[in-house]
Amino acid sequence: MQLKKYEFVDFLRGIAIFLVFLNHIPRFDHTLFDDLSYLQKKFFLAGTYGVQLFYIVSAFTLLISLYRRSEKNYFNFYLRRIFRIVPIFYLGIIVHTHIFNLEPTNLKNILLNLLFLNNLI
Repeated sequence: MQLKKYEFVDFLRGIAIFLVFLNHIPRFDHTLFDDLSYLQKKFFLAGTYGVQLFYIVSAFTLLISLYRRSEKNYFNFYLRRIFRIVPIFYLGIIVHTHIFNLEPTNLKNILLNLLFLNNLI
């Protein structure tokens, strides 16, 4: 059975990536956000919507995936997601720490990151 491909999903992901990139432009060393005019600030701050758009598109694709599998057991669905996301998240922490020579700040911060609770506190 051929699965239906939603092309607009890839388009929305591309828009989200562009918006996130747009938001980070003024934060490069050669451009300071404080030196921009009001309209320029508003233009670059519009990029903050890229993250929200990416979350919405991701939720949509997750629901499609759940629907296509027509699973009654949500545990298996979430378990697959965990094994898909957690290894790359931990690898990203390790790589980021070594690239920027970061020292662990404290045990609380480490535990919060490992448990995905770092942004809640």
